[in-house]
Amino acid sequence: MSDSLLELTPDSADTIGSILGVYLTTDPTLAGTNYYAVTGTFEDGKVQLAQALPSGTKTAYIKYVVKTGVTQPPVYVKYFNTTNQASFKAGDTVTFRVNYKDPDGDSPNYHDSVQGYVKLVFNDISESRKLKLLTPIAPGTTVNYKSNVLFTTDPMSLPEGTHKYHYEASDGYYIYTPPNTNLSCRWPQVTGLGDPTANDYTIKVNYRPVILAGRVSPANGKVGTPFVFAATYQDKDGTTASPPKESVYVRISKEGASWERSRL
Repeated sequence: MSDSLLELTPDSADTIGSILGVYLTTDPTLAGTNYYAVTGTFEDGKVQLAQALPSGTKTAYIKYVVKTGVTQPPVYVKYFNTTNQASFKAGDTVTFRVNYKDPDGDSPNYHDSVQGYVKLVFNDISESRKLKLLTPIAPGTTVNYKSNVLFTTDPMSLPEGTHKYHYEASDGYYIYTPPNTNLSCRWPQVTGLGDPTANDYTIKVNYRPVILAGRVSPANGKVGTPFVFAATYQDKDGTTASPPKESVYVRISKEGASWERSRL
């Protein structure tokens, strides 16, 4: 996570021994600009950059050496955003992508009588989506799963509200089976004995505003009579803007044709 354009806070600082590089999420092969020019020991929970990230960057890849004594998981799934947006509106389509890497080079397919997978799991709406390779395998080629391999969902729309989610993966040998968890197959990983979703990611889909009631006073009049129109507006997202950013209008029509529109 980018705190500023010159500083990053890693998702899993406790696993980092030393930093090798920082790269943009648009550079999944880590072949482009390295924003962390000097390698060194990671100590203070922050990654200081040698040059500023591009304006608007919220997430980045950190290439690092695992801290001594930390066991590498059999399946590693790492999340990254494909957008800098933190909030969406109803009807927006969203795509989720992850990097999958297995130290043994195992694909997330069928092995040892278990069907492997990479999937996205929403905690609150009891829904999951399987992810597929971002780049389909060309005939006659193989995929090196010891390196980061991008998996993606199809574009999807989510219901209104705030949703927590995480990723799960299996290489056909290891599988995430709560409550007896193999934590290496879930990202973010569960820490401690508290809420297992405490570290999960959150996406917010803004509620549509609602007009609950409308009225006009007086109900009848003649030419020259002043009328006052009023409406009861509700926003489940709890906006405190007054008036709200979303303008509320009254549309007056005569015989099906709109002929006047005024902002309340």
